[in-house]
Amino acid sequence: MASVSIGSGMLTTGNANLLMVHGTDTQKEVFAKNEFSGRFSGTMCLSEPAGGFVTQ
Repeated sequence: MASVSIGSGMLTTGNANLLMVHGTDTQKEVFAKNEFSGRFSGTMCLSEPAGGFVTQ
């Protein structure tokens, strides 16, 4: 389980850094600062075209 906790911490830091560079002032204040402090966590969601669907 160590890899899960390390991975989620890296995703949170990455998410907060992206918000600091590309986010609005409100997003920085509400989300990024809380992610850096550990109060919030960030993640990402990846999807693929037709993910989960079988086409024939």
